[in-house]
Amino acid sequence: MIYNSKILMNITISLNCDSKCRHCYIKSLDDDSSVDLSIDTWKKILLQFKEKGGEEISIHGGEPLMYEGIGDLLIYASEIGLSTSIITNTWYLNDSLINDLKKSNTYVLVSLDGPRENYMIFRGEDKLDTVINNIDRMLKAGITVHPIFVVHKKNISNISWLVDFALKRDIKTVTLSPMQPIGRANEQNEFYITPENITSLINNMEDLNDKYNGNTRFVSQSLYRPNDTERYLNSKEFLLNYNNDICNVKNDGTIIADFDLPNRDNYVIGSVLDLNKINNEAQIRYVELLNRAYVRGLRELKKGNSINFIEVIQNQALDEMT
Repeated sequence: MIYNSKILMNITISLNCDSKCRHCYIKSLDDDSSVDLSIDTWKKILLQFKEKGGEEISIHGGEPLMYEGIGDLLIYASEIGLSTSIITNTWYLNDSLINDLKKSNTYVLVSLDGPRENYMIFRGEDKLDTVINNIDRMLKAGITVHPIFVVHKKNISNISWLVDFALKRDIKTVTLSPMQPIGRANEQNEFYITPENITSLINNMEDLNDKYNGNTRFVSQSLYRPNDTERYLNSKEFLLNYNNDICNVKNDGTIIADFDLPNRDNYVIGSVLDLNKINNEAQIRYVELLNRAYVRGLRELKKGNSINFIEVIQNQALDEMT
């Protein structure tokens, strides 16, 4: 059974979202007509996951706070022994949800696009004050908040704004996530960061972490400079197996090898609603894709280019679609 080796379940609980962010890799409902599973169905799925050795769920969207009963589901997951986290823009946060997040000890990752001009460019609505206020409300309630800042060519110089924001609030971890060229973001070529930008971003994070001694950690995923080639080689097993412990589940119960792929429907493994029908061939194709992407990434490093390995995987998948 697929659950037997999985520790974390990534759940796209719903594709509903009333924001049309230009950097969204899911694209909300633009090209998907799938129907959300009910809360009772999700509870049965989570119980089965826990009984098979699952330890943690991470809930995404769309905007997950728009899913009716999300607080109840988080509390249920916590009560059966699952750790919980959620990624949200906080627009729909209210006092009841704050209580649910606190009761379930949910780790909250917040999409934070600042300063204001950057927020307006990508979100199209001036709700930055709402987001900041909601972050402060959660922190006051004792909820752990972890901002995610999508880095692109036109805001990479604004990281100091984020640093000041995090330090002022004693936030422990901030993710700097390079914009990914899939979903709606695939239409925003002028914002993609270059290999030189990746080098600058890694250097900046190293300087910040040294300066603040880890009191606030600035992190990212799978970024490598040419002088990190040895680290890349030593990380091969991790990079090719990082999804082994993760079960990625869509809002309709579909299990997908990797949410971040531009052609993710080609890597459908099955459904949590019928675990007797698992497509092992899709998983094998995904592993083969990762291996080809790894070689591609090594080739770029040897050329003197910094890389984002997640983007390398996406580009490899895109090339194989043509």
